[in-house]
Amino acid sequence: MKKIVFLIALFLTPVYAIIAGMITVDYTAGPGLRDVTDASLTALPNGNVVSIGYFDSGFDVSTNANNLVALGGAFNAFDSTNIQTIFGQAGRFADSASVDDAVFMDGFNEKIYMWAFKTAGAAVPAGDFSNVSEYGLFSGTAANWFFPDTVVDPIFTSTMITSSEVDQAFFGSFDGDHLILQQAAEVVVPEPSAYILFVLGILALGVRRRR
Repeated sequence: MKKIVFLIALFLTPVYAIIAGMITVDYTAGPGLRDVTDASLTALPNGNVVSIGYFDSGFDVSTNANNLVALGGAFNAFDSTNIQTIFGQAGRFADSASVDDAVFMDGFNEKIYMWAFKTAGAAVPAGDFSNVSEYGLFSGTAANWFFPDTVVDPIFTSTMITSSEVDQAFFGSFDGDHLILQQAAEVVVPEPSAYILFVLGILALGVRRRR
C-alpha cells in the first residue's frame, strides 16, 4: 500500500508543478563568473541590493537609463537579493525566486533586467533614490533572458541567468571579469506616486522571502 501511495505521489508531483504554474528564475554572479564592482573597480560592498525584473511595455529603457526616478516608476521587480562574499570572493550574489504565474502574467516573455545599486551604508534604495550613489542596469540578448510564458509552454517554467551572460549595459559597463556600476546623476525628487510602487515592490519581496 505504501508503495502505491509513493508511486501516485511521484506521478502527481510534476502534474502539480504544472497546475501550480510557478515561474522560477535563478540568477547569479558566483565564483567563476563576473563579479559586481563600483565605478572604481572595487568589489561592491556586502548588503547592497541587486534586483531582477522587467519594465512596463513601451517604456524606453535606453532613453531613461540615466533617470533613476523614471526607471523606478516603470520597473516591475520579480525578486531582489544582496551582494555577499561567496567562498572568500567579494562582490558576488546567488539566488533563486519563484512566483505564481497567476500574479505575474504581465511579465510573460518580458525581457529580464538586472539592476544593481550602491547605496550609503549598503541600505535598500530609498523611495526617492537619494541614497543611491552608483548603479548599473544590465541585460542579455539570449533566450534565457526572458521570463517564461506558462501559457505557451506550461512545462519549462524556469530560467537561469548569470552575470557572465550580460551583453547589454544600459547604465554602467562590463568587461571580461566585472559588471561595473556608474555614478548616478543627481536625483530630482518627484511626486510620491512616481516612486512609491518601486519601494512597495522591494518591501513586498522582503516580506515574501521571510515567509
